[in-house]
Amino acid sequence: MSDQCEGNDDRFPYLTQGYFLHLGGGVAFTQEMSVMLSKINLFADMQPEDLRILSLYSDAYEITNDAPLFQEDDASGCLYLVLDGAVDIYKNCGKNQRKRVSTIRPGYSLGEMSIIDGKPYSATAVPQVGSVLLLITKAGMRRICYEYESLYGKILERMVKQMSSRLRQSTEVMANALLEKDRLYLQVENLEAIKSQLVAA
Repeated sequence: MSDQCEGNDDRFPYLTQGYFLHLGGGVAFTQEMSVMLSKINLFADMQPEDLRILSLYSDAYEITNDAPLFQEDDASGCLYLVLDGAVDIYKNCGKNQRKRVSTIRPGYSLGEMSIIDGKPYSATAVPQVGSVLLLITKAGMRRICYEYESLYGKILERMVKQMSSRLRQSTEVMANALLEKDRLYLQVENLEAIKSQLVAA
């Protein structure tokens, strides 16, 4: 049975604003959570027993308010898995200004780097209303590390591969942006040359 959480949740203190509907978690929700986790790319094709263990440290929430999950430079605390809906990622770009840099879609995750290195979040995450997220706290990941070392190794390897893939995609985007910038500069130079020729004539 779901319950409504307003403000801070004891297990998830970084959910500081808005309302988050707790859909389930823990031993009583193991079977349902295992199915949910299997739909996340990070855990795709994992063995049923691995998913069962992960489910013990996972909770499912439906987002019913557009408050941020976390703000840029907040202390890290959780791995977020998008089951349904989407999460928009923003970077601060000036006083009281931010720019959307990406959107995390169903099947993907966010917060991996902060889980690994313990550093503050590098961006702000704002879930779309109605999204369903699965959450694993840093403390939960630590327990998996101590109690299920082999499983933790698998998760860590998958997170590194996923982050590497994102980095390559970001590099391609940046490279394409630079090429487009160079193309525009060339067009401007050509227009200036044409303008000069017309003036001279």
